[in-house]
Amino acid sequence: MKTVIAITVAALLSGNAFGQAPSPPPPPIGGDVITETDTVKLKTRRFWVKNKGFLSENKIEFTESAQQMLTDFGKEIDKVAGKVMVAAPVYFLTRLQALRQQHQHLSLKLQELTGEAIKTRMSGPRFDFERCVASLEAAIEQADEEADVLAKMSSPEKLQARK
Repeated sequence: MKTVIAITVAALLSGNAFGQAPSPPPPPIGGDVITETDTVKLKTRRFWVKNKGFLSENKIEFTESAQQMLTDFGKEIDKVAGKVMVAAPVYFLTRLQALRQQHQHLSLKLQELTGEAIKTRMSGPRFDFERCVASLEAAIEQADEEADVLAKMSSPEKLQARK
């Protein structure tokens, strides 16, 4: 009886009470309005999750899926660079260069993955590759957010307001 009470109390405290509706899905990345960049990010994530090729232990399927993801990341990096091309500070240009180098590094590492390494998912080269892909995705998102801020700061309206 104590176990049932403890489970019920834990469920109530965590918000998962019996008969409670599930939480609503999270809002789109950019808030209520979905921008073109958000659409690309959402499509990329959906492709990544839905595509069973990336989950496959088959070398050909895994490689094709991962290569498509890296191609999409390359397009996202180019879009981020396009946002602040005119007045990008040197540190931001360095960040873009680092993103491109990381992208190129992952492309090379993908080619080095063997069929045996792809079958070992929880450790080794495939695990490291997947962690680096997640790191690149996070870095692109961070750079994209900063590019939006830099673009706003360097807009003609903002520059005139400072004078």
